[in-house]
Amino acid sequence: EVAETYAATKFICTESDASSDNVASYVMACEQTAYVEGIIAASMTKSDKLGAIGPIQGDSLVKIVNGYEDGAKSVNPDIEVQTAWTNSFVDTQLAQEAAKAMIENGVDVIKHCANGAIAAAVDADIWCQGDSYDQSSLAPENILDSAIYNLDVVIDKAIESVVDKSFEGDVYNLGMADGAVEGVL
Repeated sequence: EVAETYAATKFICTESDASSDNVASYVMACEQTAYVEGIIAASMTKSDKLGAIGPIQGDSLVKIVNGYEDGAKSVNPDIEVQTAWTNSFVDTQLAQEAAKAMIENGVDVIKHCANGAIAAAVDADIWCQGDSYDQSSLAPENILDSAIYNLDVVIDKAIESVVDKSFEGDVYNLGMADGAVEGVL
């Protein structure tokens, strides 16, 4: 609605699918790093049970969990991926409780998008996979890898399109090849 009112203004959205002549959305392909993390987890598990914990079942988070499961199943189609949603971005206790329940059910590697799972992994001395930035400093003995999301790269590409006058209203998916997402071991 705002874009229609200000037709001469360029609008840039992140993690959205909005587009029009003066609106462009830039989406990070987080599922790409999640897929790689799934491969790593499937290669490290001894129980063939993995966990994935997310805050809210929004599109940008569901694609991470789906990518993780797809990556794990590319290594072992019979692997079990247990999933939990905390319905909160801030309640670390809920994520910790979800992780503990998974651990009690045999999970020995947990991918999280909800802080709190790391503490449960440390307590159980199992692997955990970081999210958003290099989380290895939070639990050096337990963080197997981290998915890194480079929002600065996404914003730079968006602003560059306005500056160089190549801006077109559309939805752009930026992934590993663009430097928008990456992983670190």
